[in-house]
Amino acid sequence: MIHDNLKKHFGQNILNSYDQFMNFKLYDSHQGYYSKSNKNLWESDYFTSPMIHPVFAYLIARYIYSTWLTLNKPSDFHLIEIGGGGLYLIKEIINALRLIDQKFSEQCKIIVIDKNFHNTLDIDNDLNLVIADTFCFKNIKGFVLSNELFDAMPFKRIIYKNDKYYEILFKINDGLNEELERINFESFSYFDATNYSIDNKVYTYSDLHENLINQIWTGLDLGVVLSFDYGYTSDQLNANISLNTDSRVISNNKIIRNLYPSEKSDISCFVNFDLLNIFYKNAGFESIYLGSQADFLNQLGIKEYAKAYFDSNRTIADKSKNMRVMQDLVDEEIFGNYLVLAVSKGKDNINQNQLVNKINSMDILIN
Repeated sequence: MIHDNLKKHFGQNILNSYDQFMNFKLYDSHQGYYSKSNKNLWESDYFTSPMIHPVFAYLIARYIYSTWLTLNKPSDFHLIEIGGGGLYLIKEIINALRLIDQKFSEQCKIIVIDKNFHNTLDIDNDLNLVIADTFCFKNIKGFVLSNELFDAMPFKRIIYKNDKYYEILFKINDGLNEELERINFESFSYFDATNYSIDNKVYTYSDLHENLINQIWTGLDLGVVLSFDYGYTSDQLNANISLNTDSRVISNNKIIRNLYPSEKSDISCFVNFDLLNIFYKNAGFESIYLGSQADFLNQLGIKEYAKAYFDSNRTIADKSKNMRVMQDLVDEEIFGNYLVLAVSKGKDNINQNQLVNKINSMDILIN
């Protein structure tokens, strides 16, 4: 059936690259994972950080607030979430900002960008919802956030064989078949050859990543950009020869098979965060942080939050449940191995320690 759908969508010719297939699989109005007909899938497949416990959003809210303080409290501070169509994360962040500093939460200009919005949340706050897939603002001071954005982008698959790079293309010929096309892929030339000379290793890439980063650079005058996603670094790739970076079919938070599902399932890519970091640096951003979600949330104070919660007057059952899901956020086998990338623009002395020190100086700790 997918054969017929793809033929109808793309015609009889070769599908020029995997990102065309991904674009179809993700966003086709009838067959796409994010189409209305598949609403039951994208509302149930992922139960990630913002949904499993409000502490995730609270810690991010403190990071946002510390950024505002570090930037000398600009009055026109913007909070922009890219790919936040469900509004789950932004709702929890707003709730936390109100507790941290009510006045700041009221003056903060909040924009959420997505291709579509599928929320049913009642949010008592002025939100500017922008239906788009690009960052198209100018002269912004503030904070740009994305959580699991890159999996929703069409991407290409590149394989290294015999000292050459090839793109894995699709050809419709009695079904859906692969073929290789030799390419000159410059992006990986930034890295040491030992990291990207592993024969038969598949790398995922989308030029949309780089385009979006350049758009953010153009639109942001002063601020911080923070991204969370499931991915890998060059060191991880080099150290683990069994790490397969190919696309995956994800169902109920578990990898269920490799590639090309004919059934209605999501396809998710492993994001190379070193490559993203290179793109940010090339655009002109200063790197603040690149590491695991577990390390990042520990720096922001999740242990202190958990201790305050444990010492609270909540019931034993409530404590047990919430302590467990908080542990999930920093468990390397669950959500803790997500990666976090933070960069800054417009203030030379901004760094991770400076932001964390401001966070640690805050005496507000909710539970």
